[in-house]
Amino acid sequence: MDLMKLTNMKESENKKSTWALGISIVAILLCLLIFVLWAFEVMPHSVVTVDSFIGACVALLGVIVTLAVGWQIYNAVEVKAMIKDYANKQEEINTLQNQLKDELKRLKIETEYATHHSLHLHAVTMALNCGFEQKYSEACYHCLEALAECAQMKEPMNAIKIIEKLDYFLGKMKKETKLSKSSQLEIKAMNKIIRASEHFRGFEDKYEDVIAKYLKKVGLEFD
Repeated sequence: MDLMKLTNMKESENKKSTWALGISIVAILLCLLIFVLWAFEVMPHSVVTVDSFIGACVALLGVIVTLAVGWQIYNAVEVKAMIKDYANKQEEINTLQNQLKDELKRLKIETEYATHHSLHLHAVTMALNCGFEQKYSEACYHCLEALAECAQMKEPMNAIKIIEKLDYFLGKMKKETKLSKSSQLEIKAMNKIIRASEHFRGFEDKYEDVIAKYLKKVGLEFD
């Protein structure tokens, strides 16, 4: 829309410039015509004298100069209005861009929360399934995974219940379980995520008791 407006304005400017040029040329031709008529005595000198010819030329030049100056003033005012209009448009564009950035940021956060929610539910399902199959070591791992995803959600869910379930599965483990290097690294990473959460204070005491039992059971120490 703005591009069409700008194009129309340019076409209008070109038409106005053409008209101004045409008027100037006509005025000059009239001056030359009067000069020719006077030089070849087509008209009596009593009608067109030197003084009257010069006066006519000066008058025409005065009119041309007046029109030219007025035209420039008009253009200056119009350009100033255009600049102000474009400045307002730019301000509106900047406002819309900021609103768009805020909305994209909000959508990104909401998407991350939704992802953590889905992963949390998946980990809870895996923990319950492993518990049903009496794979208690894996069930404990998935409980920690579910708690880590829960800690990254906007509103934590099931945190206390997950810790209680982790404690329950620990009680079912008959002996110490050795973890692979990759599992140890993953558990350490999940522990850091849980402790860094803004929701950690809400379940800190219960978590500290259960995680101490878990570390002793799997023979693992945190740095």
